[in-house]
Amino acid sequence: MLPLMRSIVLPDQAQSGRVSTKEILEGKGKTWQQRRAQRAALFVSEEQFRALLSGGVPLGRLDRDWAALRLLEYAPDDQIRAFLSFGDLIRDWPRWRPRIRSVNRRRGLDFVVAWVASERPDLM
Repeated sequence: MLPLMRSIVLPDQAQSGRVSTKEILEGKGKTWQQRRAQRAALFVSEEQFRALLSGGVPLGRLDRDWAALRLLEYAPDDQIRAFLSFGDLIRDWPRWRPRIRSVNRRRGLDFVVAWVASERPDLM
C-alpha cells in the first residue's frame, strides 16, 4: 500500500468508504494545494507510484520528482526508507530540498543526508 500521507487520500481508502471520492474532489476545508495533491493521488495506484519513483514513464505531469516530494512531505520516516534508498535521497536531495514546504521536515532530511554521507557512506 502507498504511504499513508497526511493530505493524500489513496484510491483504496476512497473505495473502502473511509473517505468518499466526492469529499476528495470537493476538498472541503482544504487548501488548494491539498486539494490538488488529493485529486492527483486519487488516480495513482501503488504500482504506478513505485514506477514514478523509480523514474519510469511519467503520468502526464506526474513524474519522479512529484512522487518523491509527496513521499518526503507526507510519509512517515519508515515508509520513506522503504520506498526511497539513501543513495537516491542523497543524490537528488539538492533538487528536491527547495520544494519541501515543511521547515522541520527539510531540516530533518538535511541532517539525514549529511549524516549518511559523512558517517555511513556504506548505506549509499
